[in-house]
Amino acid sequence: MKDQLPPDFNIRKNKLLRRFSASTTALMVFAAQVTPALATIDNTATVNGTYGVSPVTASSSLVQVPVVTAAGALTVTKSAALPTTANGTDPLIVDGNGGTPDTITYTYTVKNTGNVTLTAVAPTDAGPTFNSIAGTGTLGAFSPAPVTLAPNATQVFTATYSLSVLDVYRGAGIANGVSNTASATGKTPGNVTITPITPATATTTIAAAPKLAVVKTKVLDDTNGTVAGKAEVGEFIDYTYAVTNTGNVAISGISITDLHEGANLAAGTVKNETLTTAGPMAGSVDTTSPLNNGIWTTIQPGATVTFTYHHLVTQAEVDGG
Repeated sequence: MKDQLPPDFNIRKNKLLRRFSASTTALMVFAAQVTPALATIDNTATVNGTYGVSPVTASSSLVQVPVVTAAGALTVTKSAALPTTANGTDPLIVDGNGGTPDTITYTYTVKNTGNVTLTAVAPTDAGPTFNSIAGTGTLGAFSPAPVTLAPNATQVFTATYSLSVLDVYRGAGIANGVSNTASATGKTPGNVTITPITPATATTTIAAAPKLAVVKTKVLDDTNGTVAGKAEVGEFIDYTYAVTNTGNVAISGISITDLHEGANLAAGTVKNETLTTAGPMAGSVDTTSPLNNGIWTTIQPGATVTFTYHHLVTQAEVDGG
């Protein structure tokens, strides 16, 4: 006598088959999600038909097309406009601009030279140098914001650098004394950051603007007291000349031209030469000999030197008074 199958055998069998089928489907979906992109485009075709009531299926046919290796690449070029003055008059004289800095506008051209689309593409720039010294001004934001670039696409960005006082003083009067090197970045579809092989450098020049200003004051040494507050023969007048370099470059050989009785200041009559304001730059020095000879060797931008001329009131001056 044959073994009897349980009454619910077929029901149990169908449940197991459904569980196996569902598990197999889940496994296949998971595998498809984690499989990395391949180096080929695969395409599999099958053909189906029927003969009478019976299905007819041919074996599958696979075609593979090699895919070029993904390669991200960028190039960057850069240019610098001439410095722009805030007040529109003096060429990069920092004082007198009402607190508004002078500026340099930079232009960056970034191109996707690879074969994949790049995201978050933008220039990178540490800022310019002035006579090889790092700037102390501020580089503004790039415009536009980071972009997505398809292969062979190009984007032009701009950024404006606001010059500091030291930037102007350090770079003025030096041909191509303002130098700036920039690069760029972007991300591949695989989230790899790339940069150009060759950065881009641009230079520009801050025009020299030599200028001096002088303020003259006097103190009467009213020693004889016969006529109070009036210069008399034999009394002295101390004339003080405050000379300030109001330009943007160092000036040498500073001297005072001031006629007294038809002649310039006599040698030995300047009794004091003093650097009263050093300014932001070092290097205001007097190396001429003898000291207090009425000539100051070098005065830097923003610095002030005072000369004092000890003048003896003469009879000719009183006669002409």
